[in-house]
Parts: sequence; C-alpha cells; structure tokens
Amino acid sequence: MTLQEIFDKVILHLRRQHVVSVCVFGACAYRGDEGRQCAIGCLIPDDEYDPNMEGNNVQLLTNCPTLVALLLQGEDWGMLLDALKSLHDDTMDIEGIFGTATRVAAVGIAQHFYLNQEALHAPLQ
Repeated sequence: MTLQEIFDKVILHLRRQHVVSVCVFGACAYRGDEGRQCAIGCLIPDDEYDPNMEGNNVQLLTNCPTLVALLLQGEDWGMLLDALKSLHDDTMDIEGIFGTATRVAAVGIAQHFYLNQEALHAPLQ
C-alpha cells in the first residue's frame, strides 16, 4: 500500500465508525468493543489479528505480516502509522468522536506527508 492508500483507508474507516475503539477497560484497542477497530486495527486482516497484540506498539506487531510488510517499505510508513495511531488514541480519544480537532489533526498529517485530503471530505457510503 502507498502512504496515500493507507491514509485514505484509515481516515474513511474512522469517519464511518465515528467513535474510538476501546476495550472493556476503556483503553484504546486495535479491536475493541462492538466490532470497532482503531486506525491500525482497520489495517490488520481478521486472519492476522491476535488479541495478544493489544497494548503493544505497532512496530512490535511482528506476527502480523501485513503490518510488517508496510513497515519494511520505509521510515515514512512507520511514521505515518504512528501518526494515525496517535490520531485515534490521543486526539480522537479526547473528543470521543471524529470531530473538529480530529479533522484538524488529520489535515496536519496529510500536509506533513504531502498527501491529498480527499478522504476527509468524501461522502461516506
């Protein structure tokens, strides 16, 4: 996946879901209650997900071939994944929804990585 494809997939996912993915303890989760997924969780195929991933940094998820392949593409991929995880875990968690502060932070991520921002404005299906 390109950086643009990752950004688009994650942003569209978070906009559709509209709320954070948390576990029963209230902590952000790759796969949370009610089938929710965080920014990184939506990139993990079901057959690669393991509950033991929870609580670990994305760079430590070496048992997930999809994420390993993305991280091996270069430093920018790891930095983008970290930024999108932070968007969900920090900005979105404070707001509780994909609101104004989350949108502003997403614009900043897009600008930093020279990505187009169409996913922030595209109609949701």
